Amino acid sequence: MGMSASQARLLSLTARQSNLEFEGQQINQQRTNLSNQSANYYNSLLTMTVPTPPSTDDYTTVKYEFVIGGNDATIKQVLPQDNLGNYLVEYTTTLASIGVQENQAYKITASANNSSTKHGKLDRVTDPNEAYDEDLQYYVQTFREDDTHGTLTALTNKSDRYDASRLTGTTTYYNKYGNQVDATEALDNGELKDDYTALVDKESDEIGYSLVNIQLADRASYNAALDRGEIVNKFQENTTDNTYGNDDVVTYAASNDATFSTVGAEYKEAFLNSGLDINEFYQYKSSTGIRFAKKEDIERSANNSTISVMTYAVASMQNEHTNTLTGVQIEFDTTGRISSITDAEGNTYTMTTSTITDDDAYEDAYNQYIYDQYVYDQKQNEINAHIEILQAQDKNLELRLSQLNTEHNAIQTEMEAVQKVLSKNIETSFKTFNA
Repeated sequence: MGMSASQARLLSLTARQSNLEFEGQQINQQRTNLSNQSANYYNSLLTMTVPTPPSTDDYTTVKYEFVIGGNDATIKQVLPQDNLGNYLVEYTTTLASIGVQENQAYKITASANNSSTKHGKLDRVTDPNEAYDEDLQYYVQTFREDDTHGTLTALTNKSDRYDASRLTGTTTYYNKYGNQVDATEALDNGELKDDYTALVDKESDEIGYSLVNIQLADRASYNAALDRGEIVNKFQENTTDNTYGNDDVVTYAASNDATFSTVGAEYKEAFLNSGLDINEFYQYKSSTGIRFAKKEDIERSANNSTISVMTYAVASMQNEHTNTLTGVQIEFDTTGRISSITDAEGNTYTMTTSTITDDDAYEDAYNQYIYDQYVYDQKQNEINAHIEILQAQDKNLELRLSQLNTEHNAIQTEMEAVQKVLSKNIETSFKTFNA
């Protein structure tokens, strides 16, 4: 009976030992998987690019300046020109000029209530020395690319609207000042000359030019118009006491009673320097001087409610001009910088060297570095957090494996004891039967 019990106990211990060994194998496999995952995370750390702060040297350029023709110049680029050591030097100069710019701080109010048609008599000023009369209003006769004013005739000129077949015997011709001339002066072999205009019968579907009277702003504008040989008409408005005539003139005015008029030719260069079309603007006199406003804005108020109009003013402008020197010989100093250049004519120009740092670009790069550093730290923290979790899981498995090992040793000890008991029982039994 005792031998049977020992045998059963030994079988039970053997089964338990096998289970412990199988569970240990599973734990080792799990620890291997965790080790592989940790290795992958460590490898991802190694492949991450560590952000580096930008250097101001990367955003600093050398600026070469010299004086040529009495003007300050800055080298834009230097390119090899041939195999003889000659270079092509491109440089820029900044020259001051008079232009027209937006007067951001000041706007004027144009209103339909201040735009009107006045009735009276228009008389041409025939004497170029006739004195300006403060009590009269003066208008310069001019052309406007607009079909809503003035006559029932349309203007064709040397442009895409020009059609020689429309120049009939009833056509009237004008020079650029609005003075009427005969056909022999205006035409060249039957074609309209540049700067001349022709008024012809208006076609029903045509939007062309109209001959209109635009009010002059002041005495200076009046004198300037006469000096240019333009047609100037003086206007006497009808009153309750007298009817002077049936001529009509259109007046545009702002809420401060400023009257808009044709821009004087004295401002032509200023508009040209600014790349603006002088014909698209009116001028008016403000308390601080002559100002300008776009025609389309002013005339828009004639059919709409009060609008706020951006004004323009004469201002000093800095225009950059690009020039080139060819066949240039270059002298370098010990640091590799250009010390002087000599052009093909033998003129030598000494360089003034300075360094310029693009602070805005550097600041943008530094802000990008801060962001990249944040992303890098965030990613690194995430990986480290995953690794810590894996290490904690591995630690728990290690503890469990240690427990299994302890239990396995205890079972092994007990199995050895049971085997000794079995061996003793067998030995005692065989000896008994042998006796």
